Amino acid sequence: MSEDTLPHQNARTLARWIHLLKVPNTVECPSMKILGHDFEEPLFTGTGQIHIRSRTQMEFTMNATARDGAEAFKRLVRSQKNPYNVHDQFRLLATQYDGTEWNAGWTTLRMGDTLGDTWRLSGPVNSLMTAVSGPYVAPTSSIEVVYDSKLRMPLPLNMSTSIRRGDKEVLRKSEQGGKTIEVAGTQIDFFVDPELDATWAVAETSADFPHPHAENWVSEPFCLLLGQLVFPRLVARNFCDRAAIWLRPSPAIKMDTIAASILQEDPLGAHNRFWEVYHQILTMIARARDEDGGRNFEAHPLTHYYHEAIQATRGSNWVWCLTLASIVEGVAKLLTPEAERKSDYAPEEIEGLKNHIKEWQGDKDLRGRILNSVKLAESKGIVQILKKLKDDGTIGSDHIDAWQTVRNQVMHGELVSLGSEQKLEERMRLLTELMHRLSKKYIVQHSS
Repeated sequence: MSEDTLPHQNARTLARWIHLLKVPNTVECPSMKILGHDFEEPLFTGTGQIHIRSRTQMEFTMNATARDGAEAFKRLVRSQKNPYNVHDQFRLLATQYDGTEWNAGWTTLRMGDTLGDTWRLSGPVNSLMTAVSGPYVAPTSSIEVVYDSKLRMPLPLNMSTSIRRGDKEVLRKSEQGGKTIEVAGTQIDFFVDPELDATWAVAETSADFPHPHAENWVSEPFCLLLGQLVFPRLVARNFCDRAAIWLRPSPAIKMDTIAASILQEDPLGAHNRFWEVYHQILTMIARARDEDGGRNFEAHPLTHYYHEAIQATRGSNWVWCLTLASIVEGVAKLLTPEAERKSDYAPEEIEGLKNHIKEWQGDKDLRGRILNSVKLAESKGIVQILKKLKDDGTIGSDHIDAWQTVRNQVMHGELVSLGSEQKLEERMRLLTELMHRLSKKYIVQHSS
């Protein structure tokens, strides 16, 4: 990668790690260690390779020597019997020939053939992490993330300028097309690497955009805007004089994903609106707090809902309708504070009715079903919440009708594909629109 192609790229930590994006790729490791419990000597040592098969799949192979063959075999058997107990699993550390030390995290060991004292081991690698320092680390507290595809977002085109003398080119200068936005007390720069067609996001940290949250937050809005799962492949967490580098799995970028996009239009055609909504979503995420008042390291609840919607677009109409109906209910609850969900009926009236039913001497099971129905009156139902949103103009009656019809069908095992295809398509359109309208209202409420 040349400086002419990416000006000032040498000031960025990930400039030296871009080669990891190319797949397939193999990292030769003269030293590998398999660890078990903390403060324990390695169970296995040896040599091997890390195979980067694709953007979503990595694994390792190792020619290993066991510290204690009997103990190692016992631990292998225990790990297979308890795959969900992390304390019975293993960790992989690997050093490549240039001295880079990779922490490959937790892995599940597979045992192949043995030859004398040599064990042939292999297993999956979920991510790779290394710590670096020195002159090739960005000089500020910041993040860098690289998506190994050109994301479908509106960016100015890259520009090239050529100066010639006669038939000879004497100077060529390339300028990145990019976008800079100011949000959460920082400035985020987005641009595309024209050599690899990879998208970068670079930002300094701030009080409202801190480590370790920033590297996750910067990607979340893209899930809603592009209607697809967007996670960075390469991440740098810079601490002025040192940095942590990750190579992570990242799903393929698809083009036809408008159904799950909150924009409901091609992102490339959204222009300034794309970045306005990005600003709103990231502001919402940065302001959100968990039950203990802390920032969210995991995805925001609204982002989680869109993750489900994105994956449901690959399923049948029944799956899509079931997911939409559930998400609408979830986002409606997000929109409505607990205090506003209180019933319109006086608590003493509900309690009196329940006591009256309990005194009834009829069928016990019937009495129980009626009591459960009365309990539903202790808080506002989703239909009541949706009707309130209709009154303020957020949604229409047709949205509520579509939600009630489809929800009743899918929740009771009815196939939505039966009947008029035209009616089904219209209901799915209304449900999709309903989900996005509720989400937009929530975003505006929590970003203004």
